[in-house]
Amino acid sequence: MIACINSATSLLAGFAIFSVMGYMAFLQGTTVEEVATQGPGLAFVVYPQAIATMPVSPLWAILFFIMLLLLGIDSQFCTVEVIVTTLYDHFHPLIRKYLKRKEVLVLLVCCVSYLLGLPNIAQGGMYFFQLIDFYAAAISLMVIAFFEVVAISWIYGANRLARNIEEMTGNKPWLYFIVCWYGLSPILIGGIMIFGFIQYTPVRYGDYYYPGWGQAIGWVIASLSIICLPIGAIHAMLKEKGGFVERFMASLKSKIPDRGSLTFEPEEFGSYRKEDPTLPPSYNDISRHKGFPSAPPLSPVQESAL
Repeated sequence: MIACINSATSLLAGFAIFSVMGYMAFLQGTTVEEVATQGPGLAFVVYPQAIATMPVSPLWAILFFIMLLLLGIDSQFCTVEVIVTTLYDHFHPLIRKYLKRKEVLVLLVCCVSYLLGLPNIAQGGMYFFQLIDFYAAAISLMVIAFFEVVAISWIYGANRLARNIEEMTGNKPWLYFIVCWYGLSPILIGGIMIFGFIQYTPVRYGDYYYPGWGQAIGWVIASLSIICLPIGAIHAMLKEKGGFVERFMASLKSKIPDRGSLTFEPEEFGSYRKEDPTLPPSYNDISRHKGFPSAPPLSPVQESAL
């Protein structure tokens, strides 16, 4: 259902965008290829020009820019949540010690993001925005997405991920999704990344081509997120023992134990279920399940503390 809604929304957005482009091409007596522009020019140049020629143009202009505002806020919810969750999980003791509350961390992240975004509204902000949009959103995103799907599907294991989903939801994903995780997604994302580098052209905004030092800044912006991949790989290898090959092979193995799919049957817990069927199984009972073959039994004191 989600996939169908996503595809239908994309089709609806395509009709809305290309109808406006066709309308502008008709007014200017040219082709859609001449009217269409990439990046922020489409939303802040082409569309306002088209809206200005429509009946009741102030109303459409207000609705259009309210839509852009809500779209930006909605995107920021996801971005801020990812940053806050990462910082809170990794530096939890320090945050609890100095910031006391998670809301303070959210405020701090929003303030820093606001300060970093101020150059985008300066006099030359559109050029800076185009630089960030081209290198951070187009280049680094594909590289990170490719290695992310490889790490999850091939290193952690798509079958293990399917068992985790079954453990949490009670339903195992369809075979179609497992095939996509194993093969289709890495191939498609890798192909897009490779052809993107083959067809790479230096960034430009309209007729302005960025100088060499400007492109160097763009590659630095892109590398800020990409460089985390080799740094993380080196850190994982340094934590292992042995030679280079042993460290490399050990770093490719997930450290998360594969507990398999949990299906609790009453007969597997013996007298525990017979005493009170409404109570959940204890950890000691679960440890005897086939999904936990190496779990040590707990003492009554430890079990009561759970």
